[in-house]
Amino acid sequence: MRTYYLSCFKDGDAAEPDLTSALGAWETGTRRLLQEKAVDAEDLRTRITEAFEGDEKIDALIVSGHGHSSLSGFMVRDDPVSWPDLALLLRRRVRQPCTFVFYSCNGGYPGVSLALGGAYGVDFVFGSRIVVRASAMTHATMAILDWKETGAVNPSSARTLVDRENQWGAAMSPNTPHTLFLRVMWGERMERHPVEPNRQRPSGSVIRFRGWELWDLDEP
Repeated sequence: MRTYYLSCFKDGDAAEPDLTSALGAWETGTRRLLQEKAVDAEDLRTRITEAFEGDEKIDALIVSGHGHSSLSGFMVRDDPVSWPDLALLLRRRVRQPCTFVFYSCNGGYPGVSLALGGAYGVDFVFGSRIVVRASAMTHATMAILDWKETGAVNPSSARTLVDRENQWGAAMSPNTPHTLFLRVMWGERMERHPVEPNRQRPSGSVIRFRGWELWDLDEP
């Protein structure tokens, strides 16, 4: 099991220590972890491209960062990246089944559905759909890695995982429920669970599309 964690947080961001601590404890035996930090959008593009050019398969990709207020993307430190740019980058560069997790605590919904639906590449996309505590998102991320490691990776088990994590989040914060904080998407028809609409409302300008991967996605 090989996991690639690419942080887009600024140094010292309070949303990250829970996750990095849990990932450090996770890495043991056959569990291998590659950790890197992106300093801007172009650096993120370069690091993802290089990571998936290697011969070793990456089973799970975790990208962390704050969602943009427009809900059209996320922040690499102070540099915004649109969801379509990231989605097309993943669809172009990820050549073997890999699960994608967007780790964010401010509800930056991972609208990266364009990464799905190919004959290979990203199989499932997980992320927060509402504002959530770092402890809850960390718990979910580690549960996703455990799920991936079992090999029983399918829509039914993904739904079960998400339901269990959402129930856990609600139980941990009964006065500020995190009900349905986690969502998963999969398949050519871009199915999702849970299906309830995102409660957040966008604000601010939509992130400019960079057009990183504007070529035929079916090219080798």
